[in-house]
Amino acid sequence: MLSRLEIRNFGVIEESQLDFQPGFTVLSGETGSGKSIILQALNFVLGEKLEVEALRAGSQDLEVRASFEVPFSPELELLLKHLNLDLDETWIFSRCLNRAGKTKAYFNNQVVTLKTLKELGSFLLLQANQHAALKLFDSQYTLGLLDTYGRHEELLSAYTQAYQAYLTSYQELKALEKQHQEAQEKQDYWTYQLKELTQAKLQAGELEKLEIKKQRLKNKVQLLEALSALLQLAKEGEWNLSEQLSQSLHWANKASRLDESFAASLESLESLNASLETLSQDWERQVEELSEEGEDFEASETRLFQLKQLEKKYAKSVEELIVYEEVLKERLAVYEDFEFLLKEAQQKLQQASSSLVKEANRLSQARKNSVKTLKDQVLGLLDRLALPKTRLELRLHSFEDLADFSPQGAEVLQIWLSFNPGEDLRPFEEVISGGELSRFLLALFLSAYPASPAKTFIFDEIDSGVGGQAAELMGRRLQELSQKSQVLAVTHLPQVAALAQWHYRVEKTVQGERTFTRVKNLEKEERVQELARMLAGLQLTPQALEHAREMLN
Repeated sequence: MLSRLEIRNFGVIEESQLDFQPGFTVLSGETGSGKSIILQALNFVLGEKLEVEALRAGSQDLEVRASFEVPFSPELELLLKHLNLDLDETWIFSRCLNRAGKTKAYFNNQVVTLKTLKELGSFLLLQANQHAALKLFDSQYTLGLLDTYGRHEELLSAYTQAYQAYLTSYQELKALEKQHQEAQEKQDYWTYQLKELTQAKLQAGELEKLEIKKQRLKNKVQLLEALSALLQLAKEGEWNLSEQLSQSLHWANKASRLDESFAASLESLESLNASLETLSQDWERQVEELSEEGEDFEASETRLFQLKQLEKKYAKSVEELIVYEEVLKERLAVYEDFEFLLKEAQQKLQQASSSLVKEANRLSQARKNSVKTLKDQVLGLLDRLALPKTRLELRLHSFEDLADFSPQGAEVLQIWLSFNPGEDLRPFEEVISGGELSRFLLALFLSAYPASPAKTFIFDEIDSGVGGQAAELMGRRLQELSQKSQVLAVTHLPQVAALAQWHYRVEKTVQGERTFTRVKNLEKEERVQELARMLAGLQLTPQALEHAREMLN
């Protein structure tokens, strides 16, 4: 239940604190006094949108705090676990808004999202007002009321899972069919590309090697000239380094046998001789390779041209073309498997469809069972609200085509009514007048939503257009509901206000050039005066005061 509401800089309310009790509480006041602002502030702190124009003139920010006492229940524990919040019997919400339009929200001093606020708020509050009446024009909303009444949560959850599985299977099949169509259109092209790349026998790094080889061939004559000169110096001609080193080794060997100090010189000469031999062999190999390369120059040029043309054609490097070749193989392999994949996806969709129809039928049957009892309960309450001749039908319209199914089920619910004997049943939105709307909405909400100590019911001028005996009957029903749940009602009717346990008067005053709204918790005699005002207006006559006192007693 709501235990406290604190409001700062919200519209005409500079600062106000309201402490609430269990049971039945009413808020009254003259038109324009600010009653709606209090409920607006409560909705804001529980996640509803608010424009910056709601800030009090001259203030930079507004803040609303709401405290709830929430008895433990498995449902509550599950909700908080889902939202990753700590279990606590006191819930304190806080939310502020600044001139820049920025908001901050807290739950028990922990920063939370607006989505979390709304989920928690929907658990705590049930509001009946003109906006809720407009929702009844939506057949899916009325279906939600029926499910709440019939407690179809498990059936609805099973249906929702089946519906999501069906959607997933349907989308997967459509995506596969699209891929298959695209593959059919491109198969010949992919086959041609794969053949071209396969025949090219691409190798990573080949292009770079060919570029290097081409550069070597361009310098072939100069390279051969240099290598020939080196070999001439090493093994032939006047200098013949190999012969010179051989003679040096002979004398160094002789010297080292005569004197050990020449051993180091001998080792150095042996190392030089080995190095020269290695270099000579390398030069000879390179001369041989250069001679042979000249024979395949045209082949290298042709290969280089082929690779560059492929790179240009596909706008990919050789390495990327090698990867693309594998991609083409996979695409064509998948295309070959498409018939199997399509058949498998079709079977999966068929299974999902069967499961969806099964769960839809289970939910539909439960709804059909609940429709009659809900109808009887609403009619019973309308009888007690001075609408005894009402005829009501809750019509479930079922869909055959799975494409018409929605996340809420395989049907919609429409309300058809007749309040007067001899009149035909007509859709809800065509027959509702002000007073009838109020009583029907009250009867529907009292039937659909079970009373609970964790819930707070808010009725915002739901008694509009009602008077006399009907007004008192409405008050009696709210009084009955308050025995199990906290009830807050904004009302203009003294018959309703007199039946409440607690009464707040919202009043607007002007001080200097500023407007202020204050909320006062009325004592008994103050309640008498407020009821008299509601009966007779601002002129409080002795008769109005006496009537008010009798009503209160």
